Amino acid sequence: QDALRDIAGRPARPIKVLDLSVEAGQFPITMMATGIGDQKIQFFGLDRDPIALQLTRKLYSFARERSGDRRFRLALANRDSIFDELPSSWPREFDAIVGNPPWAARRKEYTERVRAAYRPWLADNFDLYLAFMLRADSLLGPGGVLGMVVPSAFLFNNSAFEVRSHLLKNYDVVSLRIFPRGSFVEVPCIIPVSFLLVKRRDSSSPVRRTTIAYDAGRRGGAERPRTSTLCDARIFWQGLPGQPFHPWVRPN
Repeated sequence: QDALRDIAGRPARPIKVLDLSVEAGQFPITMMATGIGDQKIQFFGLDRDPIALQLTRKLYSFARERSGDRRFRLALANRDSIFDELPSSWPREFDAIVGNPPWAARRKEYTERVRAAYRPWLADNFDLYLAFMLRADSLLGPGGVLGMVVPSAFLFNNSAFEVRSHLLKNYDVVSLRIFPRGSFVEVPCIIPVSFLLVKRRDSSSPVRRTTIAYDAGRRGGAERPRTSTLCDARIFWQGLPGQPFHPWVRPN
């Protein structure tokens, strides 16, 4: 919803959206259901798992038949999102990249290959979602929107410092949303967060303010914050050691 709101009102041409880890199609199907008026959306999805792509196609076909929506188009490809080239018929740049990328690599040899490809941003121990952020950065055009769901460790980890620094230099942080522990049943001990970044067109572009919000649902107990703050977070974070995306920023 944050991504759709930010790209609403752009030129009449179809909006080009990419998901680098489409899994079972949660993001394209939700985006199709939400929509933004009469805006046409071309959604492109990658995944290494052919079974996931088969499931996405079936769910999308069912949803499109039930909704009758012809403004939304979906294209899928079985590729490694970090290393493989995009299909030749796909765009070279996208208006928005969204998703919930894998949080950790399962094979040591793959981790080493990723580290070698993305030095100096990735070194020592790192989480795989950082590589997805960097690949997304290379595929977004100026003014492009980047929205991902990641564990809250990204906000503070020393291993993510180089990536956070790169993002703060080249993007405005439009929103940071914090969800309670237990929001993902697969990883009940982790606090997930989502962020929405907009790629700066040039250094003279006005700095946009950030909405920092806590999920308003009941999960997480009565003492968990349920507030929303509008602040100059990017400037504040750049002045902190390690440049963490610290959620406690005073409104101004």
